[in-house]
Amino acid sequence: RAFLAFALAMVGMFTLENQLYLLLPDGARAATGWAGAAGLVFLVGTLANLGLQMRLTRILKRRGGRGIWISAGVALMGLAFV
Repeated sequence: RAFLAFALAMVGMFTLENQLYLLLPDGARAATGWAGAAGLVFLVGTLANLGLQMRLTRILKRRGGRGIWISAGVALMGLAFV
């Protein structure tokens, strides 16, 4: 049951994330008037993931179990899309 709930949450996240990748380039282009703005946004996001993901994972591992942080992360992503 836990895996099924996780898999369904990830399906929802994947669907919303794809919408973000469709809308973000148009929004960045409209906001700046520069066609390369979307690429810059994606570059910054990638660098932030590479630089922070393992550090944050280690910190959170010490402060609770996986289930708590996965639930909190999925809820936070859902709120971010709202």
